[in-house]
Amino acid sequence: MQRYSPLKATLVLITALSSSGLASAQNSKLDAPVSRQPTVKSEIKRGEDAGFKCGLDHILSFSRFIDCISENRHSNEQRGTFSDPFKLGLNMYSLRHALAQKIAADPMLPLWKNEAVQIMKAYKLSAIDYCKAIESEKCDDANEWVSKALGTPLATTPSATKPQKQTPPGPLPLR
Repeated sequence: MQRYSPLKATLVLITALSSSGLASAQNSKLDAPVSRQPTVKSEIKRGEDAGFKCGLDHILSFSRFIDCISENRHSNEQRGTFSDPFKLGLNMYSLRHALAQKIAADPMLPLWKNEAVQIMKAYKLSAIDYCKAIESEKCDDANEWVSKALGTPLATTPSATKPQKQTPPGPLPLR
């Protein structure tokens, strides 16, 4: 049996510890959790996109569209990714889809409207804020279509005021 001197044994131990420490330091980078903090805007957009996909997949059947929306709500609840802003995007898309399909009497509409109004009030969102969140290029009439979708006058959607268009003065007099 070979004997190591105390100095040699100490060197072997230090080398073994430092190399295992290096390996664990490298693995800790790989084991670190990946976190991405969602924003109100990204969650609204995610809900809007989920609603859009349901609308695209079930454009001919409003009942299947509602089933798809319900499945989205349920699956996001199960995954723990069901936030109020996501719900707002999903509900607002659902309401606009119902308007486009000329559906006025479905029992889901009041639920979607009430939740959307509550969430917009809770987050102090205006129609313009919502429009910017979904990255619409037509935010000029956001107050009109948001209030039409919500079925409420603009006064109930917080601080949303459309700038008044300035009408140009009449023609200049000729000299």
